[in-house]
Amino acid sequence: MGDTGAVAMFGRWWRQPSRYDWLVGLVRDSGYGRLARFGVGASCVAIGAWPILMAFSAQGVVSPVIRIVTVLCGVLAILLGCWWFAGWPTYRQSRFIVIVLNASIALTCVLYVLDDSPVTGTLAFALTATYVAGLHTLQHLAIVLGLATVPIVMRIFSEALAGDLYEGLADGVLRLTAVTVVPITLRLLLQLLSDAAVDSDIDPLTGLANRRGLLRSVGQLVGTATGGRRLQISLTMLDIDDFKAINDTHGHATGDGVLVTLSRLMRVACADDAVIARVGGEEFAIVAIEAIDDARLVAERLRGQFERAPARFTVSIGIAGAMLERGAPVDTIALTERLLDAADRAMYDAKRAGGDRVHVAAG
Repeated sequence: MGDTGAVAMFGRWWRQPSRYDWLVGLVRDSGYGRLARFGVGASCVAIGAWPILMAFSAQGVVSPVIRIVTVLCGVLAILLGCWWFAGWPTYRQSRFIVIVLNASIALTCVLYVLDDSPVTGTLAFALTATYVAGLHTLQHLAIVLGLATVPIVMRIFSEALAGDLYEGLADGVLRLTAVTVVPITLRLLLQLLSDAAVDSDIDPLTGLANRRGLLRSVGQLVGTATGGRRLQISLTMLDIDDFKAINDTHGHATGDGVLVTLSRLMRVACADDAVIARVGGEEFAIVAIEAIDDARLVAERLRGQFERAPARFTVSIGIAGAMLERGAPVDTIALTERLLDAADRAMYDAKRAGGDRVHVAAG
């Protein structure tokens, strides 16, 4: 039973999604975004500088062809570092950087082993694996650790064939520890911290995101959206009409039941990737990558399902939208705040018109 529980726990850990956008948003919100970006970029430059500097060293590779290949790998790492100096890459761009950078490091290190030259460059994997452990999935980390293990193990065998197995083991075990144990330990610590932080983004009554969680989740929604060159994003604001009367007439327990029922109905009606949040006492927001007309259809469908609630209620709904260019830099926090403001005004127009209706923001 204990083994089964351990396997299940590992399975959940293994399947955990990336929290790249959440963590990047946290760093940016804290004011350390630029410092973090430059730190990652500088690490890439340092990784790229190693094979280039070694090309001028007596300890570097002897073969001219291998020297050219390793220098090109170094130049590639520096160019990838410049990506970070320009701005935060999206999750997909970061994943591309991780794969290309670690493949170039592995190629450089393998060529050094084959040339029987010092393979100090394997320490670069400690930097990249630490980054991946913090911002990407465990599957990506496993790939990086696999790439790192190949040249390190090759070097151990190379030293053994040269007659010095113990030196090879001493160096190899230390490098494997630096490359694997440190990133995995960091992953565990960050997981504990992020779980606690994510809990603070959740509304305890409904289980939906709160306003803080909404602002962070929209960044991930935009960053992972697929489709054409342009993205349409909509924000729907819902406010329960005369909610105070429900509490006064039926009691707060019934009022809470109305909030929970509305939350459940929104989950059923909305797309799986939509962000749903409780942004106020009886105010809710839905953000989705869809046209305003589609958002209006969802809103109208919701209005017809409220008779299932513990107490009869109606909802005033406002909708606002925007068009985004794929790949163009966007401040998703400012975008969300702007859409919230526009949808909120449209929602109050619906409320002044008698409630129980949908209004779309002008423009």
